Amino acid sequence: MDMVNISRMPGVRIGYTPHGIAGMRTYYVGASVPWKGVRGLDAVKAMNSAVGAGLEKAIKLSKEHREKGESLVRVLPGGRNAGAVLLIPTKAAKMMVEAETGEIIANYQSAWQALQAYSPMVAAPAMITA
Repeated sequence: MDMVNISRMPGVRIGYTPHGIAGMRTYYVGASVPWKGVRGLDAVKAMNSAVGAGLEKAIKLSKEHREKGESLVRVLPGGRNAGAVLLIPTKAAKMMVEAETGEIIANYQSAWQALQAYSPMVAAPAMITA
């Protein structure tokens, strides 16, 4: 199936993210969750209390971090896919450092700038932190 047909199917989602293995474009296809599009934490909790509790915790953690930009992170042995280098939002990278599951290799102002650093023709300067 092509991506246009998949994106038009009810209950199915398709998307693109610059995050994942550094230098690779990642497309994904998946089923939509029942609470997708539900407004308000209380409404999500009413549908699924476990998801609501997890969402509440994630919102709290996210509000504690206000860092901007994108970072290259090397996953440490305690993390999932140890040794992998990921491009993720800097606020998520800082959370990985706090959890001791990742180390920041470089920071960029945007995902575009980070991806350009992998282009053989154009290299964007990074603020190397390691």
